[in-house]
Amino acid sequence: MAIWQSENDICYMYRHAVNKKEQIKILAQLNACTENEIRKVLERNGIKPVKPHVVQHRSEPYKPWTLEEMVQLLYLSANGMNESKMSKYFKRSETAVRNMKNKIIMKRTEKARAALETINAETAVQCD
Repeated sequence: MAIWQSENDICYMYRHAVNKKEQIKILAQLNACTENEIRKVLERNGIKPVKPHVVQHRSEPYKPWTLEEMVQLLYLSANGMNESKMSKYFKRSETAVRNMKNKIIMKRTEKARAALETINAETAVQCD
């Protein structure tokens, strides 16, 4: 597509923008082109544009947790893995991991109670 503004104008507007991500969108709209084309113009002129927002590692958002996943969550949490790493491991958001951990601890669901019982039984066997 043809870009209407000069590359100097695009770079000037980007450099002086308060919100760089939004400015890329605005420049793309003003020039009737894609955001990637604006990014290429900026890169050609020695400006490193902000990266586009990437969705977290959610392969299947809102997928119900299985009992096995709940037990793994408790096990990993007990062994010191943080929520960020667990979110990558389970391919869910950090919020989903945190919420499920809280549900299990509060024994809010039948599966949560079962997961706690499984972990407690495994711990008792290891202690014997």
